[in-house]
Amino acid sequence: MWQKHCRQRQDSIRTEGDWDRQHELKINGLRVLVVEDSPFLAELIEDMLTEAGAIVVGSASSVDAALNELRGQSVDLVCLDIMLGPELSFAVADALAAQRIPFVFVTACDAKIVPERHRRQPLIDKMDLVARLVATCSAARAAAAVPA
Repeated sequence: MWQKHCRQRQDSIRTEGDWDRQHELKINGLRVLVVEDSPFLAELIEDMLTEAGAIVVGSASSVDAALNELRGQSVDLVCLDIMLGPELSFAVADALAAQRIPFVFVTACDAKIVPERHRRQPLIDKMDLVARLVATCSAARAAAAVPA
């Protein structure tokens, strides 16, 4: 059932002029874990974050790999795809919430698939990745720094 909420098109990501506008936003020193099952998109996300000053500390393409990465190092923020092959990543989202690590969903899935407990998290449609990634990560970092 959840599969109907996810689009399979990742070949026409918007790019016109978006990269230049985002390049001005800096997230210097932000330690980011990228959780994405598409090698192409993982590399694109990593390149964008690095160019903006972030430190990509790792990449994972499955729930187990992401949880292992989180156990092994300090992370300031996670870019989290919802669909990791055949599995949903909400177990990773739960672990991040429990550890108070901010995260941004980066997905082709409809926002309706996100459980109520995670609906306040930022979500970037992969079609808008280039236009919104750095700004959304910067905003998530700032929001996490505000005392609850």
